[in-house]
Amino acid sequence: MSHPLPLTLALLALAPATRAQVRDTTQVREATVTAYRPVAKVISGGTQTAVEGTPLAKLGSAEDMLKEIPGVITKTDKDGGFEVIGKGTPLIYINGRQVRDLKELKQLRSEDVKSVDVLTTPGARYDASVSSVIRIRTVKRRGEGFGLIVSNDFRQGRYTHNNATAQLTYRHGGLELFSGGSYSVDKGLWDSDNTQLTEAPDTLWNIPMHTHQVSKIQDFSYNAGFNYDLSEHQSFGLRYELSSRPRVDFSALLSSRILINGLPYDTLESSLHTDIDDDLTHKLNAYYTGRIGKGTLQIDADYYGVGSTDRTANDEQSAEHDDRAFVTTSRERSRLLSGKASYEWPWLGGQVTLGGQYTFTNRHDNYGITDTSFGLSPTLSHQREQTAAAFVEYSRTLGTRHRLSAGLRYEHATYEYFLNEVKDHDLSPTYDNLFPTLSYSTSLGKDPQRALQLMASYSATIERPGYSMLSNSVTYGNRFLYQSGNSALKPTLQHSASLTAVWRFLQATAAYTYFRDGIVSWGTSIPDRPGTTLLQPANHDVQFVFLRLTAAPQWSWYRPTWTVAYNQCFLTIESMGRKRRYDNPRFIANLSNVFELPRKWRIGVTYRFGSPGEMQNIKLIGCTHDLGAYVQRTFLSEALTVTLGGEDLAERSWPTIRMDMASSRFVQFSKGDSRNVYLKLTYQLNPGKSRYKGQSSADDVIKRL
Repeated sequence: MSHPLPLTLALLALAPATRAQVRDTTQVREATVTAYRPVAKVISGGTQTAVEGTPLAKLGSAEDMLKEIPGVITKTDKDGGFEVIGKGTPLIYINGRQVRDLKELKQLRSEDVKSVDVLTTPGARYDASVSSVIRIRTVKRRGEGFGLIVSNDFRQGRYTHNNATAQLTYRHGGLELFSGGSYSVDKGLWDSDNTQLTEAPDTLWNIPMHTHQVSKIQDFSYNAGFNYDLSEHQSFGLRYELSSRPRVDFSALLSSRILINGLPYDTLESSLHTDIDDDLTHKLNAYYTGRIGKGTLQIDADYYGVGSTDRTANDEQSAEHDDRAFVTTSRERSRLLSGKASYEWPWLGGQVTLGGQYTFTNRHDNYGITDTSFGLSPTLSHQREQTAAAFVEYSRTLGTRHRLSAGLRYEHATYEYFLNEVKDHDLSPTYDNLFPTLSYSTSLGKDPQRALQLMASYSATIERPGYSMLSNSVTYGNRFLYQSGNSALKPTLQHSASLTAVWRFLQATAAYTYFRDGIVSWGTSIPDRPGTTLLQPANHDVQFVFLRLTAAPQWSWYRPTWTVAYNQCFLTIESMGRKRRYDNPRFIANLSNVFELPRKWRIGVTYRFGSPGEMQNIKLIGCTHDLGAYVQRTFLSEALTVTLGGEDLAERSWPTIRMDMASSRFVQFSKGDSRNVYLKLTYQLNPGKSRYKGQSSADDVIKRL
C-alpha cells in the first residue's frame, strides 16, 4: 500500500485513464533536405522507424535511442520509463521477448537495433488492456563465447541517486546462458504547498498545508536463464527474476493552519514515518516457439509472486483539539499464474493468428490500525480474479499499396471480493466482452521515396483498475483527508479511432478516444465529519482528442527532433454545488537537438514546454519549462560510452495543479528533486544479441498488482 501522504497521493496519483490521455511531450524532428532517405513507414497498427544505418544508431543505448522515436515520450517522474503519446505506457518487446526491467534498455546498444515499431492499435493477440506496444528488433549478430555489459548511472541533485547493472552471457552453438543483476540507491525529496477548500452547510473550511517528504530506497534484482535453439525454427527457454527492496522508508513533516469562514480554527503539526518491508518478488517465464506445418506455434507461461508489509507511525499535534498518535500496518500478498498459446499460419494470401490466454490472480490485503476512535477500523480483504480469452487476427496485403488487418478478442472475466472472509456478491461481477480491432493502410504516389503513407485504425480496449484501487481499506492522511479504494469501481472501456500520415520526414496523427466509465480521482465529504474529505477513484465518461505533428529529418552533423501536440479532454461533472465542464486544451512542444561532432563527440540539447490546460477534473495552472543538455563520447572502439549531462536545469518543470471534487477543491504546487547532473558509463564486451523469445502473458496484470 502506498504511504498515506495526503495531497501528494491525492493530486499526483492520477487515475490511469488520466495518465493514458494527456502526455507531456513527443519526439519530432524538422527541417528541409535536398536528398532524404525515409526512415519511417506505416505498418499494420502503427509506424516503423528504421534505426540501422541512420544517426539513431549512434546515440549510445536503446534507452537514448527511444527518446528520439516519433510518438514516444519520456516520463517526467523519477521512475522514468516511456509512454506512447495519447496511448499510455506501452509494453516493450525486444525480438519478441517482453522487457520486464527497463534497465535492459540501458544494456542494449543503439547500433544493434534494426528497427522500432510503435503500435497504437496493437491487435487482438495482445490483452485487451494493452493500448500500445513498442517492438524493438535487433540486427542479426550471433556473438559466440562470453559477453559482458556493465553500466552505471550516477545522478546528483539535492541528494545522490545511483544505479548499477551488469549482465553476463555465454553463447555456444544454439545454447545461450545469461545471468545478471542490478542495485540502486535512491534518496528523494518532495516539497508541496497545498490548499484544501471544503464546503459544508453554512461553513467553508480553508486548510492550507505544507508537506516536506524525504524518501530512501534501496533496490536489487537478479535474473538468470537459458535459451536453446533446437533448429533454425524451434527454440525454448526459461527466465527467472528475483527482486526486492531491502530498505524503503518515507518521512514527512506536515504543517497546517486551518480557517473556518475566514476565522482561525486550529493549527496542526504532523510527522509521518513509513517503513516498508518487502518480501522477495519472484517472476518466472518459460516459452516454446517452433514451426509446425506451415505455421508457427508460440507458448508462454508465467508465475509472479509479490508481498510487502507497510508500517506507518503518525503523530499529529493539534493546538486547539485532541492530539492523535497511532500506527497503521498493511500486509499485502499477491500471486499470479498465466498461460498463452498462439498459432500463426498463411491463408488466402494473408496471415492468420489464432490463440487463447488464461490468467488467475489471488490477492490478500490486511489493514490494521491501533486507534479506531476517529472512524477508521481494521479490514481484511481478499480479491480473486480469473480471465479466459480467445482471439483471432487476419492480415493481408491487397495489390502493392493496400494492407488490411482485422482482429477479434473475446474475454470472460470473473471477479470475487471478500471482506473479512465474507464474499460480497454485489461486488463480485462477471464480465463478457468482445474487443474488435481494424486497421487499413495505403500509400499515394508513384515514387516510394516521396509517397504519402496513410493508416486508419479502430480499436476497443479495456483498462482494469489496479487492485489497490479496488480495496475498501481507508488510510489516514490527516483529520481532514482520508483515502480509500472503491470496490464498486468498474473497468474502463475505451473506443479509439485514429488517422496517421507519414510523408518523407513528417508524421501526423489525429485520434479520438471515448472512455466509458473512465477512472477519475474524486472526493466526497464524510457524513458525520463535513469538513473531512474521503478521496476515492470514481467512474465518469470522458472523451479525448489528440493531434500531433512530428518532423524528423536526417543530417550527418545535426538532427533536430521537434514535436508539437494538442490535447483536449471533454468531461462534465457536478462539483462544489454546480455543473462544471472541463475542456480547456493543452499545447505541448518538445524540441530535441543532437549535434554530431568530430572524434566521436556528440552534444544534445532538449527543451520541453507545456501550456495550461485540463485533464479530466484536473486543471494545470501555469506553463512548464524543462531544459536538459548532455555531452557524449565513445572510447575503446565504441565499447565504452560516457555521457555527462543535466536535467531540468531551469527547475521549472512542475505545474500548479487544481483538482475539483464533489464538495472540495485541492490546489497544489509541488517540487521534487528533478534538477540534477548525471554521469552514465556503459561498457560492452562481445554483446551479441539476446536469443530469448519468451513473451510474458501477464505483464499488464502485474502492473495492476
